[in-house]
Amino acid sequence: MIINNNKFVLINVLIIITAVTTFDKTFFLLSSTYIMVILLSVLIVNGVFKRSEELLYIKYREVPTLTFIFIILALLLVQLSYTRFQQLNIEFMKYFVIGLLTILVFKFLFVDNKKIVLFCKILIFSGFFISLFTLISHFLYLSVGIDTDFIRVFRSYNIPRGVGLYENPNYYALTHVLTVGIILGLSKLNQIKLNKFYLMIILVVSSDLILTFSRGALIALVAIFFLYLISNISQNKYTIKNLLYIVTTMLIVILVFYVLGPEFLQTIFYTQFLERLVDGFTRGSGRYDLWINGWYLYTNSIIHVVLGVGGNNFHMFSEYGITEAVHNSYLRYLYEMGIIGFLSMVTYIIYLIKRTVGRFFEILSPFFFPLIGVLIFAITNDIIYIYEFWILVACIIYWK
Repeated sequence: MIINNNKFVLINVLIIITAVTTFDKTFFLLSSTYIMVILLSVLIVNGVFKRSEELLYIKYREVPTLTFIFIILALLLVQLSYTRFQQLNIEFMKYFVIGLLTILVFKFLFVDNKKIVLFCKILIFSGFFISLFTLISHFLYLSVGIDTDFIRVFRSYNIPRGVGLYENPNYYALTHVLTVGIILGLSKLNQIKLNKFYLMIILVVSSDLILTFSRGALIALVAIFFLYLISNISQNKYTIKNLLYIVTTMLIVILVFYVLGPEFLQTIFYTQFLERLVDGFTRGSGRYDLWINGWYLYTNSIIHVVLGVGGNNFHMFSEYGITEAVHNSYLRYLYEMGIIGFLSMVTYIIYLIKRTVGRFFEILSPFFFPLIGVLIFAITNDIIYIYEFWILVACIIYWK
């Protein structure tokens, strides 16, 4: 089924809107249900269900993803027989149904690499404009006290953190990791030229990421830059020079703000950047204690060890001193999905990595850099199941 470019652009703008508004309460919709309705609508509009032979034809590169999704869904169904809160378990299933629908949608959209590149450009420009408006919102709030609503600034400890169209600054920062990683990946494989325009986008998006004060995202961003520099160290000195210029400029801007800026700006960078970064390595904002308590919960029953405590149920065991989510994608799979779910996830991640990079650090896909960023970010956040993850997965498995 061939889709013309105009229709392709419109469909992908709609898909990206569902991604960037996932946690936005402005729409008064449950995010997972909202996304499923949008994805099903896209499939119906394109007459996919009328062409069942295309829908049922499974390509070899789709098998690992479908296998992983069905294993997790099967585990979640089994958990309904013993999990503490079945409704939370069912809610968790929605994320993997979304993953399945996302793969089906992009199966018909990504007919070749040109379509994937076009989608990535739409994603990059969307991320750039949202970042730009968020930076302006920061400026207005810090300079004259004007508070925005749609492009809002979240105040954690009375300090503004950029959230774009999200409720959560960490998930908003993830979109920046993807944007920068995709730009560098497309440039690495000569799908775009890393000219001044794209360098400007990297500068704006990276600066906005810093103002989310998301430690995991910042570490992921630094890792992406480092890997990109390493991969180009003997090939393109001009690219390295430009990228180093971007990094240096950001550091100088931060230094100037800290040294010469008003006292409240110095307080912001000290309490939210330096203190939070140190706390992340020493205490993990209490997450280390949470992970330890989770281990006691996980090992108290052979059922928990094998099958997990139940999807989205981890935070419901207050008797173990657990009152919030795991904040670690790997431990979440282990604790909530047991050793079966954890090993399935690890095996699947290895498959994704092998599709993006070959032996001797040969970059095979433009999505190697964003994938590594996501995997690093997953150490401190629960993301290896959300909508943005499945979009990245679709890009990886359909890149030829």
